[in-house]
Amino acid sequence: MSGASRERALSLLAAARGHGDPAVRVSSLQQAGEILLSVDPSSASELFPYLADLHSSPDVIVRRYLAELLGELGPRAIEHSLVLMPALFSLLKDGAPVVIKQSIISGKKFFCTVLEEMIRQYYQSINAGRWLEEMRYWMVRFKDEVSNITLEPGSLGTKLLAVKFLETFVLLFTPEALDHEASISEGKRRNFDVSQLGDSSLILEANKTLGLLVELSHSDKVCGSLTIVIINRDRFSSNQTSFLELIQHAD
Repeated sequence: MSGASRERALSLLAAARGHGDPAVRVSSLQQAGEILLSVDPSSASELFPYLADLHSSPDVIVRRYLAELLGELGPRAIEHSLVLMPALFSLLKDGAPVVIKQSIISGKKFFCTVLEEMIRQYYQSINAGRWLEEMRYWMVRFKDEVSNITLEPGSLGTKLLAVKFLETFVLLFTPEALDHEASISEGKRRNFDVSQLGDSSLILEANKTLGLLVELSHSDKVCGSLTIVIINRDRFSSNQTSFLELIQHAD
C-alpha cells in the first residue's frame, strides 16, 4: 500500500467517523472501502482498527455498509480476523434490523473461510495457540448470538437468515458432512473437515446447534415462511444422525 493511498484511506476513515454531514460519512466509508479492497490486505492491516471503530457510528447506513465491507474484507484478510470479527459481532447486536441482517450474511462469509485458515495454522503451527483459541472464542460467541436471534422477538426475515446461518455452522463443523453449503463462497466441495483440527469443541457446538434447529422445527418461532426438512442419515457422517436442509417458501 503506497503512502499516498494510506494517507487517503486514513483521511476518509476519519471523515466517516467525525464529519458533520451524514452523507459525507457514508461516502467517505465507501471510498475508504474501495481502497482497502484494492490493495493487499496485509499492507493495509494497520488501518483495520480505525475501520473496526466505525461499528459505533450513529448512522445506520454507515453501520450497515461497514458490516457489508467486513464480509468482503474479512475473508481476504483472514489472518487479521481477530481485529475485524469483534466489530462484526458488535454489529450483530445492533438495534437496526438491516444492520443485523447484513452482519449475519457477512458472518457466514467469514465462517466459510475461517475454518480453512484454522486448519492451515493448526498444521503449520503458525500462532496456532493464541489465534486458534481466540478465533474459536469469537466464532462460538457469534454463533450463540445468532441462535438468540432465532429465539427472540423480531422480524421473520432476520430469523430466516439466522436459521440459514446456523445450518451453515452445522455443515462446517460436522466431520465429513457433505458440505454443499460450506462451499457456497467458492462453488466447489472442500477437501477438509473440522476433525482435522484435533479439537472436539466446535464439533460439540455443531451438535448443540443441530439440536436447536430441531427444536425450532417443532416451535412457532419461525412458522409460516420456513420449512425444516430432516434429510436421511446417509447424508451425514458416522457420528451424526441427521442434517437439516432449510427451504424457504413464500407465505
